[in-house]
Amino acid sequence: MVGNETNLDGLEFDGEAVLCRVCGDKASGFHYGVHACEGCKGFFRRSIQQKIQYRPCIKNQQCHIQRVNRNRCQYCRLKKCVTVGMSRDAVRFGRVPKKEKAKIMEQMQKMSNAFQDSAIVSALDNVEDMGTVITESHLKSSHFTSQHYRRLHELAWKEQSYAHCPPYLACPLNPNPSSFDSLQKWEELHDTFTPIIQSIVEFAKGIPGFELLCPDDKVTLLKAGTVEVLFVQMSCLFDGKTSTMIFTNGQLYKRSPNNSSSLLDSTFTFANNLNNMKLSDSEMALFCARVLISPNRRQLRNTKQVEKISERIIGALSVAAEKSRMDAENFINKLMTMVYDLEALSSAHSLKMNKPREKSPEPQRRYSMPFLSMKKDDIPSVGERRNTFSVNRGDGSNGKKSALRTALSSPPLSSVKESLLMDKELKEKMCTATVTPLALLASNMPSSTILLQHYQQQMANVDTQFPMITNQ
Repeated sequence: MVGNETNLDGLEFDGEAVLCRVCGDKASGFHYGVHACEGCKGFFRRSIQQKIQYRPCIKNQQCHIQRVNRNRCQYCRLKKCVTVGMSRDAVRFGRVPKKEKAKIMEQMQKMSNAFQDSAIVSALDNVEDMGTVITESHLKSSHFTSQHYRRLHELAWKEQSYAHCPPYLACPLNPNPSSFDSLQKWEELHDTFTPIIQSIVEFAKGIPGFELLCPDDKVTLLKAGTVEVLFVQMSCLFDGKTSTMIFTNGQLYKRSPNNSSSLLDSTFTFANNLNNMKLSDSEMALFCARVLISPNRRQLRNTKQVEKISERIIGALSVAAEKSRMDAENFINKLMTMVYDLEALSSAHSLKMNKPREKSPEPQRRYSMPFLSMKKDDIPSVGERRNTFSVNRGDGSNGKKSALRTALSSPPLSSVKESLLMDKELKEKMCTATVTPLALLASNMPSSTILLQHYQQQMANVDTQFPMITNQ
């Protein structure tokens, strides 16, 4: 066996596929009595049909047959074929029988989980080191460290350029949603979004154990958690005392007391609560990691592996808190409570931005884009009854118990709960075509909606835009 291969009941498996018993390449099926690749199957067939007598091995018949060198010594290759059990009499070849395939798939799944579990445990064997690694990844990749914020804060208050904040705006990435009417503005927006999304992907790659998850789970965690990480990282840009937001262009936006919304109120509430906890860069990094590595995400293939990483992150966060805080236990409990608040806030944000404003000075056509590239049956829906929140699981059943249900019951965000249960509904008809920002501009849609939809397009294509997250 080569590399990280496992053997179980005669099957060789590398974590993704059954391997050829002769050379270790990926097996294409059950050929001449054993699992073999197309190359070794054809080699054995030619050898026995043509009764070829190969030149004796010059290395005492001790050649180690592998995929990269299987053609060097045909004598030893044929010998290996016979040794592992290939036979003319075992003529069954081609597709694997259903019973055999079911057995193989079951064994593959067991071995894959065992291999990944072992690798993850090994990567997480030192909680304190894990905290150091995550902090370094945060400082290296994040656009919102304490050092960056201090520079942005000094610039903003030095200029003190104010503008009133629209009630539907709750994202400091958009410096002026009503002014995105030109190609130049869209290019500026794209230039702002792309590096921030990419920085979160890079940060995730720096979390020990993340790269060992299966590709589907990595993409699921990123698509579900990126908005929440943005809220956490940008909380430092909100100031509840002065009712202002500092945008990424360095401009101050004044929150108008007569022009507000439940979403904006909840955003300020969450930001103030988090800012009052005065997180250090290390604590902020570990909290963002916990937000990303959430075992509550739907569609995870292996929740237990995500739980293991999440538990170690919380352990590292506890270690970091105990070094500088007297009430570390209470501090951790408050942060974990805020995770649920954050899930509700993120959901309200996505629901709000997927629904164009009811009143707009410009004529608009209603559009709806995929909610982080989910399929229609996967879209969370709000029931007509006040106390009913159901999630379409895509299997024909509606689940009443979800992570969002728990989040909605969180006291600090009662206004978000009201918004989710009463006011915010997703359209059932979803547009599945890929739409570019310029195409959306031509539709006269309010730019606040375009902003989020453009971002969701970025996240929907995260596995193609940043292919390194799916490669192990």
